[in-house]
Amino acid sequence: MLPRYPSVKENIDTCYDYSGPPDVVKVEPVWRELLKLEGRGIKIRFLTDIRKENIEACKKFLSLETLEMRHLDGIKGNFGIADRREFLEHIINREEEPLTHAIFSTAKGMVDARQYVFDNLWKKAIPAEDRIKEIEEGVEREFIQTIRDPNEIQKLGFDLVKSSTNEILIVFSTANAFLLKSSVQKVMNC
Repeated sequence: MLPRYPSVKENIDTCYDYSGPPDVVKVEPVWRELLKLEGRGIKIRFLTDIRKENIEACKKFLSLETLEMRHLDGIKGNFGIADRREFLEHIINREEEPLTHAIFSTAKGMVDARQYVFDNLWKKAIPAEDRIKEIEEGVEREFIQTIRDPNEIQKLGFDLVKSSTNEILIVFSTANAFLLKSSVQKVMNC
């Protein structure tokens, strides 16, 4: 997206896998362009997989005032959307090599589709500061997960009951779910 930076007017949404932040920080021309974007007040949303290997680069990104970063486990792909009007998707093989494969488009349907994907990933992601705290302080993340597949629910319920050493609280959402509850109770009595 580097050649396109000067044409950005409002915002950039970008997604990189875990190797992206260190690569961007190391490539001086790209970092300088990000600083110019910040100077122009361009809002940047940066989505990545924050790990021990890239935490220092992620912290450097967080020093940019117009940048908001979030973490999503295992994120794949490298793409950016500028001003909701153009996108670039690419593969970074090695920082010293030019892009080997890239797709650039201003076709509204393609840009809208990629923006939709980004926005949904962004909603699921957690703030970078929270993830960095988890890594640095060794804190485990709390989570709530909604499972809709009945087979997966049943398997998880049985696995939890079999592995429990103390107490398990299960909340069922429908009357039919009590059939599953009675099956779980039978397993517990065995």
